Amino acid sequence: MVTSRKSRAVLSVVLGVVVILGYLLWTLAQSSSSTSATAGAQATSKSMTTGTSKTTNHATTSASMDSETGLPWIAVADLPSQGRSVLALIDKGGPYPYSQDGGTFSNAEKLLPLKAKGFYTEYTVKLPSSSDRGPVRIIMGGKGQWYFWTDDHYASFSRIKR
Repeated sequence: MVTSRKSRAVLSVVLGVVVILGYLLWTLAQSSSSTSATAGAQATSKSMTTGTSKTTNHATTSASMDSETGLPWIAVADLPSQGRSVLALIDKGGPYPYSQDGGTFSNAEKLLPLKAKGFYTEYTVKLPSSSDRGPVRIIMGGKGQWYFWTDDHYASFSRIKR
């Protein structure tokens, strides 16, 4: 009986240590993945200002920045064909393949110019390499006043030159 209690006590201590170590490792991994994501977003943003995008490897219209939004430009011709198709659907008013398309984009990241809620709407650009909706979106501002491209799920944006 004493051995059984002692075994359970040792097992409880070992289990507690494993849980604490697991939590510490998880916290460390979250911290380093957050740092990596930030560095990746900065690298993508930097590469977009120099004319290329790391994710889809498309070129911007030039290294110029849009003075109205402070974002780099990207030409419609530089979007993948799926992006051009989504722009055509937006121009037609749909129908859209995903229920979220045409829904409000909240601009929680505050990377786009700050506007009233409901100013921005988002549209999915599904690439063949994605098994789900993927990270690529077109964001429309106003009623077609602005169009934005993100291929890294809102970590960076380019303004689509239309």
